[in-house]
Amino acid sequence: MKQEIEKTREERWSESTFEWVKTERSGDFSRFKDTTIENDIEYIIFQDDTRININLLGDVVLVHNENEAYLSDFSLKNQLVSVSQPSQPFISKQPAVQQIAPVVQDNPIHGLLRKAKFNTEEILLPVNISIPTSAIYDVITENFEDGEREILNFILKNITPEMISDALFIALHDKYTK
Repeated sequence: MKQEIEKTREERWSESTFEWVKTERSGDFSRFKDTTIENDIEYIIFQDDTRININLLGDVVLVHNENEAYLSDFSLKNQLVSVSQPSQPFISKQPAVQQIAPVVQDNPIHGLLRKAKFNTEEILLPVNISIPTSAIYDVITENFEDGEREILNFILKNITPEMISDALFIALHDKYTK
C-alpha cells in the first residue's frame, strides 16, 4: 500500500513564490530561504535576507504555487523569471498538496496613489476642540511648573483619530476645490 508523503510547509514554500501586496514592497516577488523564531515570533526569511512575520501570510504577502493558473499572464511570468530559484528544490514523486492563498483585491485608487508623484505642502487642519478659558490657563501656567505642557497633554487626550481624519478631509477638499 502506497502512502502519500505530505510535504512540510517549508518544502511547499521552497516551491512557491511570495507576492507582496501591501507595504512599500507591494508588487515585489520573493523566494523562500528559511524560517526563524525571535522573541516568540516566527518569521519567514526570503532569499534577499528580508523577513516577515509568518502571521502576515495571506494579508501582506500572498503565497503562490508556481503551477497555479495565474502564471499564464505573460507579464507576471516575466517578473518571476528574474526571481532566483532555490538552490535545491524538494523533488517528490507524489503530487503536491496545493494551498491556494486568498486573493486580495487592492483598491484601484490606492494603486494609482502609490505610483503618483506627490508634493509636500503645508495645510491647516481646522479641529474643533475644547480649551480652557484664559483665566484657568493663567492660573495653571502661573502656579504649576510645566503647566502649559500639562494643558496640552490634557487637550491631546480628548482629540480622537476621527477628529483629525475629518479635519484632514475638509482641508484636502478645500485645497482642491477652492
